[in-house]
Amino acid sequence: MPISYFDAVEQCLGELIQQFEQNQYYFYSEWDAKYFFYYLLASKEIFKEGYTTKDNKKTGLIHTEYPSISRLPVDIVVFDPKTLTNHPLKKQRVLCQIEMKLWKIRHYKPEREKNYRDRLRADTQARKYFVYLIRKPAYKDEFREDLLKHKEANESILIENKVAIVTKI
Repeated sequence: MPISYFDAVEQCLGELIQQFEQNQYYFYSEWDAKYFFYYLLASKEIFKEGYTTKDNKKTGLIHTEYPSISRLPVDIVVFDPKTLTNHPLKKQRVLCQIEMKLWKIRHYKPEREKNYRDRLRADTQARKYFVYLIRKPAYKDEFREDLLKHKEANESILIENKVAIVTKI
């Protein structure tokens, strides 16, 4: 049975978390983690096909810093391959959105987290993943407690270990 786009994304999230758990300093910055994740996605056969958009732009399914419906950039998106040829490049339907945070120090603030998550709320069709890589495990329990208080009703924890939490909506 062929792997789905969502299964491929979740498999890559697991690989990212495993790499981070084994060697946190492989990722000096949040950008390192984002691009490693992009690399993992791009290496999957399901994401290798090219497409041509309605405005005749040749593109793939994976993009970084793509504008959300609210015009704020999303760290990584996967376009919907079923509708990609029906829309211009700048107005694609997004299948899933991934936001990533690498926390080196304690800086969780619920109001800032709400703003961070709001950029994805407007797109009710896309599956959303929030990836939290936590360099100092001592802060994870405090963060988890606050996350559970402020998470969406339909949000679940997909992956959790001593240095990471990944949720999905």
